[in-house]
Amino acid sequence: YGKTAFRITASSNLGNTCAIVAAGVLLPFLPMTSIQLLLLNLLYDILCLILPWDNVDEEQLRRPLEWSGRTLSRFMRVFGPVSSLFDLLTFAILFFVLCPALCGGSFFTLGDEQKTFFISLFQTGWFLESMWTQVLILQLLRTRRLAFFRTPAARLVLAVTVLGILAFTLLPLLPAGQLLGLTVMPPIYYLFLVGIVILYLLLPGIENGILHGVRHVLLPMKKAVRHAQKRAAMLLYQTDKGFRIPRFALSISDIFLPPAYTESQGPGSPLAGNNY
Repeated sequence: YGKTAFRITASSNLGNTCAIVAAGVLLPFLPMTSIQLLLLNLLYDILCLILPWDNVDEEQLRRPLEWSGRTLSRFMRVFGPVSSLFDLLTFAILFFVLCPALCGGSFFTLGDEQKTFFISLFQTGWFLESMWTQVLILQLLRTRRLAFFRTPAARLVLAVTVLGILAFTLLPLLPAGQLLGLTVMPPIYYLFLVGIVILYLLLPGIENGILHGVRHVLLPMKKAVRHAQKRAAMLLYQTDKGFRIPRFALSISDIFLPPAYTESQGPGSPLAGNNY
């Protein structure tokens, strides 16, 4: 599961980095403080550390898995933008809908005290949304199966996941959360949180199934094309004048049939005598 955790972490970091850069350009304040980001990373790292004790798909145990930069970049290109998209959606709802409704106006029309409350609401909202999505997406993508419950997580992984979500969700209600710049969120926010988390989990889950499904379809096709290319290259021969020309007179079976077949045709066969 080191490969899985690495791919998910890289994709999540890419999405969060793009979202923070966009927020730095579009928002008049930081979307989250440094200590809040460190807390999120701490919970995520603890969860990744216990993944070696998780249950594994049977398909992943049949043969060794390779580490490839090509698959990592493809995974990041698929899931990184999804994470950024949902972060930007959360920014828009918090900045234009929820925070103005609770503070009595848009950010630029408020006084200093109300602006501080606005910022605290916004940062707490994104803190909770990021925590829920980062932790739960790890549960979803830990298996290649679209129905991830077919490979249930180990009890230790489930326990750390549930305890971490509960602790960090309740943190804004505690005095320690207020010291970290978090504030109590209204009940309507949690309705929004549940909705966006469900949508976030559904979309990458479908993409995960499509990504691996397409890979299983394209991989045999790529192997067949490479085999045909090698066979076609072997049909080229060196002439007396030094040119390499294809043997057009030969059958197309020269490309796709194995050498054992052509050798079995006998010396009188047009396919006999070809050196593959």
